[in-house]
Amino acid sequence: MTIPEAKLEAQRKAIDALARYNFMMFGYWAAFWTHLNNLDDHRDPDPFAPLVQEARKLKGATPSILSKEAEQQGLSLEEPDSDGTLELRHHGQVLARFTQTGVEVDNVLKEIHQPSKN
Repeated sequence: MTIPEAKLEAQRKAIDALARYNFMMFGYWAAFWTHLNNLDDHRDPDPFAPLVQEARKLKGATPSILSKEAEQQGLSLEEPDSDGTLELRHHGQVLARFTQTGVEVDNVLKEIHQPSKN
């Protein structure tokens, strides 16, 4: 089985599990799809991104680890597309990009506290 075939199978199994309220298996197969996508030479957009966006709407807001002070200084975290990449921006200018596996609070805070590269 090729990686693209395995990704399709993992996606199918994840959706099937979710449809049956089997959240643990959904998480397993969604995580497996993400792992395969990271290994694949051709990275596909995350098929679960629409589910994440809906969950964020239900929650009420996109989570932010930035303090009010950081936001007032023009810092923001944005998800420009559905591939799981997160961008740290200052007044719209991209300062750093984090992949699905690299988005950790410590990594974002490290970028915020770094002296300017300009």
